Amino acid sequence: MNVTMLKTNMLFFILSFFVWAQIMFLIYGGHHYFKEPLPSMVKGNTLQNIVNRQNTIKSTLHELHLSLLQLEEPSAERGHILHNIGMLYYDLFKMNRKNQLLDSSEYYYLQSINIISNSTRFYYNLGRLYMEGKKPGPAKRYYEKALEMKPDNILALHNLALVNYYEYNDLRTAKSLLEKVLMLNPESPVCNYVLGDIYNQEKDFNNAITHYNREIMLVYTYSRNKKKFSIPVSAVNLALVRSHYYLFKLYSTIQKNKESAKNNLKAYLTLEKNEKLKIDAMNKYYKYWHEKFTSRGG
Repeated sequence: MNVTMLKTNMLFFILSFFVWAQIMFLIYGGHHYFKEPLPSMVKGNTLQNIVNRQNTIKSTLHELHLSLLQLEEPSAERGHILHNIGMLYYDLFKMNRKNQLLDSSEYYYLQSINIISNSTRFYYNLGRLYMEGKKPGPAKRYYEKALEMKPDNILALHNLALVNYYEYNDLRTAKSLLEKVLMLNPESPVCNYVLGDIYNQEKDFNNAITHYNREIMLVYTYSRNKKKFSIPVSAVNLALVRSHYYLFKLYSTIQKNKESAKNNLKAYLTLEKNEKLKIDAMNKYYKYWHEKFTSRGG
């Protein structure tokens, strides 16, 4: 066996494992679990932790750029290394919000796809990048490309549904995609919340209530079992808070169920951090039920 090739392959696998380990740390290292009886918002990492993570990323980037010098010709190894570099620039962007980091990530992602054009993950990551860059058109296109290769990719289905709903107001397509996600994995977070919103817009209030309640029960189940979320915790938090809020409104205005309305308002006020929104919700309670909100009695 060619010694140079052997060294190159060994270097690639070592670096790939190192990058994988760092990426797993970056993805899951900052995840927090909810605590009973109600989930609580957890503050982000300290400044020192962020600095340490940035230094780790920069060190890994340096090693990967050196490895590219060993792989000048297009190859699968080079394609994967290019994509891993793009992922690390994307992670740096998420920490610093500097557009040049997003541009660097895009450059390396596109370079990797020029070499490896049949990777679902590569197209999915490009879709994520374009959503961060507020470019829903390319994001939609690359999510669809990912699904052409793997129609049951849950994350691509989920994100494409959100693009269709929030960016194009295509309720029908978004609903179809979210229902497919839940068929593949009934425990997918946030999907029931968005479906609740869609049914709410369509004035199918019973289905809206059903899906908001499913979202809440799912989050509490994750909390009790200390399961990791497949999407950012901030998105799960938002879905939980808003589900309680809309249930409070629907139980007040549609079902006229005072006890359920009070319970959801109480949960909402516990979770919501915006004081103005909390005051607005209590004012709505007074409007609906003609009494001040208290956590006891009615």
